[in-house]
Amino acid sequence: MMNIAEYRRIGARLADYLPWAALVGEGVVLNKDGSFQRSARFRGPDLDSSVPAELVGVAGRLNNAFRRLGSGWSIFVEAQRHEAASYPRSTFPDRTDRVLALLDGFMPECDWLDDTETLTYLHSTVSTKRHRVRVPETPMYLDALLADQPLAGGLEPRLGDAHLRVLT
Repeated sequence: MMNIAEYRRIGARLADYLPWAALVGEGVVLNKDGSFQRSARFRGPDLDSSVPAELVGVAGRLNNAFRRLGSGWSIFVEAQRHEAASYPRSTFPDRTDRVLALLDGFMPECDWLDDTETLTYLHSTVSTKRHRVRVPETPMYLDALLADQPLAGGLEPRLGDAHLRVLT
């Protein structure tokens, strides 16, 4: 992509540091460096309550799956948690229904994100405003489209009005 920074009279913005350039396929993002990105959502079992043997088993299965990709791939995982508006009301008329409901909550699920979900997810990584992002007619310059709040760095980094803290 053409670097238009030399023609701009304003300082660097958050969008200048974001890698996303355009949507080139269903849920596929072309990055400014020529690489491609695809995002998926998944929900697996709660590993916080697992014994060490279970953790070793899960790590082994993940390693076995990812090593089949070969070289030239990067995998990034992020955990996003949002406050639920309310807990859904439910009734368990008999033991069988309750067991099935508990099993259903334990089984992992994984899906590729479509264009709207991809843009909404990418927006959620650079903004504290939570809303769906509609795919523009010409899905280019995603960096400027998705960055809707200023980023202040330094010793007290902020995104918009929210203070940022890093956990490692």
